Amino acid sequence: METISNSFEFAQATFGKAQLGDARRTKRLMDAATALAQHPGSSIPAACENNGSRLEGFYKLIRNDAVDPEAIRQAAFGATAEAVKPGNDLLLLIQDTTSISPVHPLREQLKTKPGSPLGYEVHTGMLVDAADGVPIGILGQLVWSRKHTKHEKKLLDVESAKWQCLDEQIKKQDIDKKRLIRVGDREADFFDYLKYCDEERNRFVIRAAQDRHIKQQGAFRRLRQAAEDAPIVGTREITIEQRGAQKKGLEQNARAARPRHRVTTMLRATRVELKNPNGKTYISVNIVYVTSVDNELEWLLLTQEPISTLTEVEAIVSYYEKRWLIEQFHKSWKSGCKVEERRMGSLDNFLRIMAITMPIALRLLRLQILANKAAEKPAIEALSLLELQVLWAKIERTQLPTQMPSCEWAYRSIAKLAGWTDSKRTGRIGVDTLWRGHAILISLADGWRAALEFAAQPNKK
Repeated sequence: METISNSFEFAQATFGKAQLGDARRTKRLMDAATALAQHPGSSIPAACENNGSRLEGFYKLIRNDAVDPEAIRQAAFGATAEAVKPGNDLLLLIQDTTSISPVHPLREQLKTKPGSPLGYEVHTGMLVDAADGVPIGILGQLVWSRKHTKHEKKLLDVESAKWQCLDEQIKKQDIDKKRLIRVGDREADFFDYLKYCDEERNRFVIRAAQDRHIKQQGAFRRLRQAAEDAPIVGTREITIEQRGAQKKGLEQNARAARPRHRVTTMLRATRVELKNPNGKTYISVNIVYVTSVDNELEWLLLTQEPISTLTEVEAIVSYYEKRWLIEQFHKSWKSGCKVEERRMGSLDNFLRIMAITMPIALRLLRLQILANKAAEKPAIEALSLLELQVLWAKIERTQLPTQMPSCEWAYRSIAKLAGWTDSKRTGRIGVDTLWRGHAILISLADGWRAALEFAAQPNKK
């Protein structure tokens, strides 16, 4: 199991091959990533532990116009690709878009007109293990602003092209396309993108947004009607994840809070031909229609994965169930790494800190998922012995026993350092809580280490 203390190894693996034009810049990048990985939500001076030379190197990197943010991101993408190339496991490429908006005056420079969104649009391709749902890394990412530069206009003539544009970027990583299944929400339901995936033989599971004209067994009808008339192939229990309330904004609707719970769903599946809305051509797809008894959940999924058996249909649904992970990544980036709160002086500096914190946010999410999955493993697999001794003394008020405590105990105890009480009785620990607690543990362990070193010094009279 990956530990939460090996921040240097993480930084080296992620950014060690970054091509920044100077080896000193790459070293500074690794130092900066190590500091932020160890203290992801802290200010830059606090992350550098007020070490003057380390802080100076950090700012030299961030303020250097010769350091291309895209080169930083490409290093992270390459590290993700290298991590999965040796295997043959099935991988989910989950894509989604979010806005990263600086919460300081920098964002005014991104304004296109009164009332317009202020920030960068970010479209991310996150790699997830299809079997166990553990995030692996970021394989590709597009960053642009509504106030386009010339380069960004060339990148995206229309924002709906982002899905295909990201695919073209990811293609350069040279991963066997048979291992990749693209997963997208209703925003990905563009006929041109579906046609592109069909022509490229790219595997996909995309939630339908359009009630398209279709052809089925020679008859012309609508997609939703075909889905409702499809035969039931079985049922499945699906977990609906907890989410907080959301206020109405410029680009989002208001929604109520929702607790984590399970629902029973019916699964229907059939094959149809989707009509091109701008012509008379068709593409053949399989559809999987997922509905709960109380209509709380409804997914109409488009795919070319086989649907001959209940096991195959359930596999398709399981892929889409993992789509929520990319929303958790966005939360980790904004809440755990506090990327929007970074006051960097210029937009170019802000783009560099975005590139550095992007894989760190993924790491936070990955470690949170691993923590929940490795409950019974010994805590020594997640923490150093010194950290474990300090944590046990702080929480249990005794010496560490011979029988090692579990990872579940360790992560709950770390969360308690940050004030977590499991008030909602879900047992789940948020990313920001976990890492605030970890920062406290690191501070306690550093103090204890310093005390031991002082006590070991010979007395001088």
